[in-house]
Amino acid sequence: MVHYFKVFLQDNTITITLKNKRLSVNKLSVMFDHYFLGSLALSDTIVLNTRGYQPKTVRIQAEFFMNGQLYPINEIHYVKALPVRETEYKAGDLLIACDNVNGLPFGYMGHGAMAIDDKHAIESIPFDPIVRIIPIKSFTTDHPKHAHFRPVSEEMGQNATKYALHYLKVYEENKKNGINKPAFHFTISTPLTDEWTYIYCTKLIWLSYYYGAGYEFKNDHLWFSPEDVYSNCIDNPDFELIYQHPNFKFLIDL
Repeated sequence: MVHYFKVFLQDNTITITLKNKRLSVNKLSVMFDHYFLGSLALSDTIVLNTRGYQPKTVRIQAEFFMNGQLYPINEIHYVKALPVRETEYKAGDLLIACDNVNGLPFGYMGHGAMAIDDKHAIESIPFDPIVRIIPIKSFTTDHPKHAHFRPVSEEMGQNATKYALHYLKVYEENKKNGINKPAFHFTISTPLTDEWTYIYCTKLIWLSYYYGAGYEFKNDHLWFSPEDVYSNCIDNPDFELIYQHPNFKFLIDL
């Protein structure tokens, strides 16, 4: 049976790719087992987050035009469940995503968090509370396209974590006392060394390593973005790449 689509399962995502890029496809519908996901738009590729669910079958129904004729497609792909990737996390590990759950396009902004132990990470987000501790699993589920780095020096990671936890404590005390510092904001008007005016996800990483571990990540331009963390770590002897999703990439250098 001829298949016009390729289906690939990786971690918490299923990628559906049109084999023949010259085909014009419309009315594309996808089902995981007996669950109807809806009608979806397709250029060449779509990536669907399974949120931990591993379907046994992926059914694709569509129509395409060829030589002025309209042809229906009804394909069933049998998906092999992949073994769960077991990963160990340590204090100071960096989690860098190239996607963003807030609707920003893949490859442009991304998100960053830092592990504080083997199950939890600290992050900064635009919503209250803007500095918080989360389960690492929630980060990897929301951001399957991520990279995981570890400082070679365990002491450096621990010291960065101590600073981050102290930062969280001060932030929570400020809130109790009615002090709105820091505020979440992407800015280039205040220096990275300014701890309490503005914060964002990867600035918290920068501050933690700079003040906690005496280690300075270089910033090329604009704010210190997730792409900057990745660029600082990828060929850096001070950091080890633990994992990188095969489709992880940044499309621009912020």
